[in-house]
Amino acid sequence: MTSFEVLDAIADAYNPTQGIVWLCTLASAGIARAWRVLAYRTAFVILGLVAIRALEIVDYTTQAFAAVGLDYSSHSAIAALMAIYLVALYPRYWLLWCGSLAAYVALMRYQGYHSMIDVVATIAVAGSLIGMMAPWFWRRIRLPRGEIAAGISVPSKRV
Repeated sequence: MTSFEVLDAIADAYNPTQGIVWLCTLASAGIARAWRVLAYRTAFVILGLVAIRALEIVDYTTQAFAAVGLDYSSHSAIAALMAIYLVALYPRYWLLWCGSLAAYVALMRYQGYHSMIDVVATIAVAGSLIGMMAPWFWRRIRLPRGEIAAGISVPSKRV
């Protein structure tokens, strides 16, 4: 396997890996029997995916990105959606989630899939839509304080 093929396989695995992480966060809410949190986590990502696909359809029919020499990158938009979701869910690790997105963008650029402006424009447009719905979901997608993935209640620290 050439280095291009290895990097291609990594790039191809990025969005599915994010999907697996999302399913794990759903499972943790289910194990904790936090059904409302589970519903909000599901709704946030599904609505984000619908918005991303709607933008893709609008771009396909209007050729808005192509009119200015750009190419809509749905994979970048999905990666941004998942980074926003994970920052909302685990804000302590925001640098990890944003760094992961930046590394993915750099990999796509290095592989020649999209130009940097393609990715930045896509993330700016899709991120704006996702960003409008994020504040409403922000507090609703977290487990109650003191809950862990196994659904066992642990005392929270009081300061």
